[in-house]
This record gives sequence, structure tokens and C-alpha cells, in this order.
Amino acid sequence: MRAGIANKPWTAQDIYDVSLVLTKDRFTRNFRHMLEIDKKILRRIPKGAEQAPKIVPSSSRIKWWNIVTGDQVRDIQKKDGSVREVIACSKLTNEVFVKSDVQPGSDFYSREGVLKNSFPVLYHRLQLYIGTYEFPPKNPGEQPRSLPVFAKRLGHTPRQWTGGKWFWERFATSTIPRLPGWFPGKKEHIPIPWPTKNAAKVHPPGIYDTRAKIATRITYEPAPVPSEPPELLVSSKSMEDDYFDMLRGRKAYDQSQPMEVAVSRELSNPHSRAKKRERWRQKMALQKKRLEDFMAKELKTPLDRTRRQIRAEAHFKWQRILQEERKLEMIRRWELSGRKAKLEDKTARKRKKVEKEKERLRNLVLTHEPHQVVPELQV
Repeated sequence: MRAGIANKPWTAQDIYDVSLVLTKDRFTRNFRHMLEIDKKILRRIPKGAEQAPKIVPSSSRIKWWNIVTGDQVRDIQKKDGSVREVIACSKLTNEVFVKSDVQPGSDFYSREGVLKNSFPVLYHRLQLYIGTYEFPPKNPGEQPRSLPVFAKRLGHTPRQWTGGKWFWERFATSTIPRLPGWFPGKKEHIPIPWPTKNAAKVHPPGIYDTRAKIATRITYEPAPVPSEPPELLVSSKSMEDDYFDMLRGRKAYDQSQPMEVAVSRELSNPHSRAKKRERWRQKMALQKKRLEDFMAKELKTPLDRTRRQIRAEAHFKWQRILQEERKLEMIRRWELSGRKAKLEDKTARKRKKVEKEKERLRNLVLTHEPHQVVPELQV
């Protein structure tokens, strides 16, 4: 499941998002599938969906899943007893998708193309495949039998939160068929390891692939740098200022000067968070100093006012001053960004267009035609 949505409530769009409803993760990382889902959301069928998924109530959902992607399971209601691999799990519907031999028809999940060769089976109908064991022959003189063994009842060790996921060991406390040597009252404890991902298959390099020995070949060796640089290479504030003055043309460029080695001022980002914070602190300190000076100036002229009234009026005047300064600053930025010049050019173009239209109408000459009548002046 995607990061950052562990406790996010389910929406109508999430329920129809197959990548959220179905999980191929082998570990339990959160319990979002246990959250309540509003019934109104289930009635909202988005465009393109045929029907709403059958979400089970939160009280009936399975919290701890012992069947995960990659397990080998069988359906107890199937008579053939075939063992199939788990492809994915739907924790909102308590369904497990197992690999199928036949391409299924169109349904809610296969429309998205996520699980093309699989079909859903309810969780409680599945049994984990433990392995194949040797059993004694039924009749004397026959060969021993090799039978698949499945877990009829599961147990687990205490669950622990580690590495961003819940981890526990699972084991079978009861099997079907019973293992050889079992007798009534004997407790079984057969560990069932979690499935592991197969290592990615590495194909041999082709004619367009770079081989490892070529990619790791050393083709450049930097020049040796002394542990203690000479005195000329030690940067100072005066050297940096001289370098920038020569770069901006304020001084004649001197070829004998050493190359700039401390380029922190040149390469540092003026819009970094630290520099923005420093400029903001300087601005706040300056405004605080100005407010103190303004307050002291107002207190010098009481004019039959109490100190409280003077401070209240001074704060009001100070806020008006800040608002006016803000307006002037916005106008300055507007002019500096070129939007004022752009607006003036646009206004000039409109004015020129209007003048041109008036000039065209003044120079318009109509030809004499039979259907044209010059109106007479009525006195």
C-alpha cells in the first residue's frame, strides 16, 4: 500500500482503485483495511464501473493475515485438491486471489488488468500447503505413499513491530492428514516459513549492454592535492571581493591573480531556507526597532492623553504605516517585474488601434448607388 495513507479514510474513488483494494505486499504494515466505510460511499458507482464491490463490514474483516502473496494453498471445497499460488489479497472483501489456468471473464478486478489469470476465493476456504511427507502404506507389501500435507489450524508467535511492519512466525498446530507418529493428545508445532521473493533473473549482456569490467574501468585519476595548500591558494574576503570586482568589470582583469577557490558566495542559493530565514529575522528586528522609536516619539506629545491611549493610537498608526509601505512595495515589485511596462504597451496598442479605426472611418468614401438615399434635414 502506498505510503502516507495508513489512517486516511476510504473514499469512493479509493474503493474502485484496484491498486489500493488489492495488495501484493507480504507484510502487514498498517490496519487501514479495518477502518469503517460509510454506506453512502459504497452506493457511489463511478463512471465506467459496472457494480460496487462487496465490502464486508469492518467487524467481519480479518485483521491479521496468515495467508499472503506467494503462499501455496488449496480450496477445501474443490474436489480435485489442486495446490495453487496466491497472487494477491483483498483485505476489504476477505478474498484471496489464486492463480488460474483459464482466463476468467470480465469482472471488477480483471477490467483493470491487474490480475488477469486469477480468481477470488474466500479466506476461510483456504488451507496452507506445508509440504509432501512420506506415509506408511495402506496395505502390507505396498510402497510408502507421498501425500501433500495442509495446515488445518494455525498458531503464531507474539507479534512485534519492527522495520516498519508487523512480524510474527506462523506454525501449524493441526494438519490434514495427520503426520506419521501422531497420537491423540500430542501437540503439533510445524513451522511454516513466509514466502520469499525470487531473485531477479539477470540476462547475459547483449551487444548494446556495457559489461561490468568496462563500466568499472578507471579512466581518470585526479591530480594530487597537497594536504596543506600554499599561501596563495588560501582564500580570504579581500581576494573574493577582488575576484568579483574583476568579474563585473569594476577592475581590470589580472591574469597573475590565482583562480577563485572559495566559490561559496557565487554558488550558494540566495533563495535557500536559511537565507530566507535570516532576511526575515533582520526585517523583524528592523521593524521592532522602528516601532520602539515611533512609540517613544508619540509618548513625547501626550496632548492630555493617558499612556494607554497613546500606545493604542500609536499601534493603530503603525499598522497604517505598514499597510502603506506594503502597498508601495507591491507597486515597486509590479514595476520591477515589467508588468507596468507591459500594461502601458497594451494600452498604447489599444489606443493606436482605436485611432486607426477612426481614421479609416473618416477616409471612408461611399459610391453612389441607386439604393442609397441621403437623408434630408428636417427643420
